[in-house]
Amino acid sequence: MYGAPLGQFPVMRLCLKYVVVDTDVRLEVLDWGGSGPDLLLLAGGGDTAHVFDDLAPTLAKRHRVGGVTRHPNVLTIQSRLAML
Repeated sequence: MYGAPLGQFPVMRLCLKYVVVDTDVRLEVLDWGGSGPDLLLLAGGGDTAHVFDDLAPTLAKRHRVGGVTRHPNVLTIQSRLAML
């Protein structure tokens, strides 16, 4: 998709929100929309769910597509590093 002419790919609305699930855990929740059975995309290897930004429009033709990225609390990381 990189370098593709404008208008060649469908434009999707992306809904993004953050959900706090614990003191040290915040989730970035992406919703690319679509219709059909739910499909949750989980990135690995330190990536975020945005690695699926190019793939999601294709999947959304047959599924309701969402993605989740875990974001730790920055202050908690800093305090843990200070204890080392």
